[in-house]
Amino acid sequence: MDLRRGAERQTAHEFAREALRRAIFRGELAAGQHLIQSEVAAQLGVSVTPVREAMRDLATEGLLVLDSHRGGTVRSTSRKDMEEILEIREKLEAMAVTLGVQNATDEELDRAAALAELMAGESDLGSWVELNRRFHRLLHDAMRSPHLTAIFNRLEDATALCTAQAQRFDPGIRRRANADHVKLLAAYRRRDADAALAILVTHSALSLSGLPEAVPSAT
Repeated sequence: MDLRRGAERQTAHEFAREALRRAIFRGELAAGQHLIQSEVAAQLGVSVTPVREAMRDLATEGLLVLDSHRGGTVRSTSRKDMEEILEIREKLEAMAVTLGVQNATDEELDRAAALAELMAGESDLGSWVELNRRFHRLLHDAMRSPHLTAIFNRLEDATALCTAQAQRFDPGIRRRANADHVKLLAAYRRRDADAALAILVTHSALSLSGLPEAVPSAT
């Protein structure tokens, strides 16, 4: 496994975080796998400190569970996790979409469109999931509601692992998701909250459709 693949060098901390995140999304670091900071640092060619910081970030995102022995374990996910996320989103999505459609600027929608275009041409699962996460976070930021944005960004982080796992079972989800992004942005540009909400309801459920019943529960 080459953790360096697909990660662009920025700071050592950012590099380590992106490399680990993408490896988890690709399934190269499997659910339940234990990571030791010194071993990851050696493989990445960086010191232990940025790896420790990166692992803390990924624990905050829900991708790792840290332990007291300078390491962490890759979290697993389940249909139950995704069902709970969707239930929470169902209660808040109408408010979120209405605010987003009302407040998103043309510049923000242009940036989202650029991300959607990158996703449409991206073949690497880890990179696609990270672009998808950035795409939806951008629309969440456009709500101009700090508390609601924080809630949805946290849900987006939790969904990322489900999204990656679902696409490993059903790669066709990516094509449908890419098409949804185009339709969603068109609805935002028309300032049509009802259409945007209808698209998001089915879009959010895509990952659930790809998760088999037998996926183990989260650690």
